[in-house]
Amino acid sequence: MHIYNAQLLTAAGFVRGGVTLRGGRITAIFEESPPSAGGEEQTANGHPSFDAHTLDAGGRVLCPGLIDLHVHGGNGADFMQGTPQAFATAGRAHLRHGTTTMLPTLACCPAEELPPIFEAFRARDADGLPRMPGIHLEGPYFAARQAGALSPACLRNPDSAEYCALTEKYPEIFRWTFAPELPGADAFLRHLLSVGILPSFGHTEADAAEIQRAARDGCRLACHLYSGMTLTHRVDAWRRAGAVEGCYLSPDTDAELIADGCHLPHELLLLAYQIMGPDRLCLVTDAMAGAALEKAASHPPIFLGAGKARQAVVIEDGVAKMPDRQAFAGSIATADRLVQTAIAAGIPAFDALRMATATPARIAGLSDRGTLAVGALADLVLFNEDFSVHSVFLGGAQVK
Repeated sequence: MHIYNAQLLTAAGFVRGGVTLRGGRITAIFEESPPSAGGEEQTANGHPSFDAHTLDAGGRVLCPGLIDLHVHGGNGADFMQGTPQAFATAGRAHLRHGTTTMLPTLACCPAEELPPIFEAFRARDADGLPRMPGIHLEGPYFAARQAGALSPACLRNPDSAEYCALTEKYPEIFRWTFAPELPGADAFLRHLLSVGILPSFGHTEADAAEIQRAARDGCRLACHLYSGMTLTHRVDAWRRAGAVEGCYLSPDTDAELIADGCHLPHELLLLAYQIMGPDRLCLVTDAMAGAALEKAASHPPIFLGAGKARQAVVIEDGVAKMPDRQAFAGSIATADRLVQTAIAAGIPAFDALRMATATPARIAGLSDRGTLAVGALADLVLFNEDFSVHSVFLGGAQVK
């Protein structure tokens, strides 16, 4: 298949051209019209005649499929419900909005509730769903005062017997977020690195020095920067820099941003961008079951999580809130909304798209996606002028 007459997202900026897709991969990148394949009928100007396997992008932006490293659910489904249908429902909802790769994220819960979730992940029918290279565990090793919408009853310090058993039993664990200041966190970090799990810090009371130390030890990703972590604060008469400043001061550290327009005002999105740049920042939804609801008005009550940690939430003002409205309970954003919000904040479209494609791919070590390159997966998004999604391609097949 050829897609032509597009504005291609490249490392050098937007370039007019197109791509050829074959066998689930990008096999060619070209300018103007696609190269002629053997036996194709030629037009008067020497270009191939276009058939049903050729798509005119109409000058729209064509970029790699969006990559979401932190997402809990969508369209009424939460991954913690522990059924293949929950993975299918949420996955398809986000795929329609351009997410072609995601890390299903599990919030804090008792360890005994994990087996059916991982069994459902293994049993899911991956056909027609975003690629899911593994599971992201968000907790339970968090600071109680930074729990946010997470269930305080589920929080605890790192337990070597517990986490060693889990990483051995569930090789699907791709990423694990924890608070690096907790007792036992140093040993936990060493274990994650030894078994190839991506560590990230979040829901933490750590100060800047503790974050810098964790970064030197190998924890170089901030979970939803600003949310669930300390900033500059006072201890008696003394000012201390917090986790956010520690992230800014660690040059090898990356961060994810919930760019839903609610969790962070435009000023903080722009500040993080100006300090860290698009190569160190990735956009995530942190979406819960209220995202991408097909029939929001008639949908039953929405819950955060499942099992003992399940909590009812309120959906209003474009975000999920705790019932007392004193804290957010995750976003209801989709990945296209992240891009639109970043652009509205003043981040150039070229960089906003990189923060949703190339940067998360690099952070996660997914070298076969995130850029338009020969040999890369044929996971693509075609955007309208307002950066709403026009078309989505997964493995070269058009799914929207």
